[in-house]
Amino acid sequence: MAMTMVADGEAGRRVVTYARVSSEDQAERGTIRTQLDELERYLAREPGIALVQAYVDDGVSGTIPLSQRPAGSQLLRDARRGLLDEVVVYKFDRIGRDAPDLLALGRSLREAGVTLRSVVEGVPDLFVWDILAVISDNDRRTFLRRSADGMNRAAREARYTGGVVAYGYRVEGIKPEARLIPDVEPVWDGLSPADIVARIYERVGVEDRSCRQVADELNALGVPTHASLDGRGTRRRGTRAIWRSGRIRNLIVQPVYRGELSYGRRAKRPRQVITAAIEPLVSPELWESAQEALARHRVA
Repeated sequence: MAMTMVADGEAGRRVVTYARVSSEDQAERGTIRTQLDELERYLAREPGIALVQAYVDDGVSGTIPLSQRPAGSQLLRDARRGLLDEVVVYKFDRIGRDAPDLLALGRSLREAGVTLRSVVEGVPDLFVWDILAVISDNDRRTFLRRSADGMNRAAREARYTGGVVAYGYRVEGIKPEARLIPDVEPVWDGLSPADIVARIYERVGVEDRSCRQVADELNALGVPTHASLDGRGTRRRGTRAIWRSGRIRNLIVQPVYRGELSYGRRAKRPRQVITAAIEPLVSPELWESAQEALARHRVA
């Protein structure tokens, strides 16, 4: 969001600053504060300026155009209204990393009579700005490729790569070495989430009960759901803490419970699905038996 720092009516260049970090992790490490400190030190050395506004987008990806960010869009509106003469950033990659967007942005600010300055890179002319935009875009693609390679490697090594943690498991350790292990802490009548998962598979795969019957039993006994338990990676907002037949079915069909952790199954773009072995909560035989029971109940 935009935040007024100084309202100065004296003559001088009307300067605003812009800072951005791309993730909550970076924000927690104080990256925004570092950028603001560097901007403040730089402007303290510059005579004849009126620092009128500081724009901050905290936890916003550089792939999102400046015009679509909360503070960035306000900055552009203020520039078009003639409220500023110069935008100062720590580095130009804080403005963005997409070449077409950066090229259009540079020309838009120039047409509005606004100078774009970086503490590190200075004030580029139009030719240099075009080069910087292409370099930034290439850096973004390189970063994304390396990040994807790192995530794929972590997935192959059965490390936790983020997202919802399956009921019955918990995350142990800190990224990038975090892993999923069975959650054996008792939560109901001496049973742990891992025990409850095994019990659900027994009900379906051995006793041939339907998902509705299992859900009704768990609700009647007051067995806590995933949403009702505190923990990393659970979807709690807007989720009712009751068992439903669909929830039981979704649990039964997950390969993770037979010890097969998958990465990339829900990717929006076609990609290779990576699987790795983790400690199972049920035997392969019980898992297959539960799948057969689901099939029987679907056609019954």
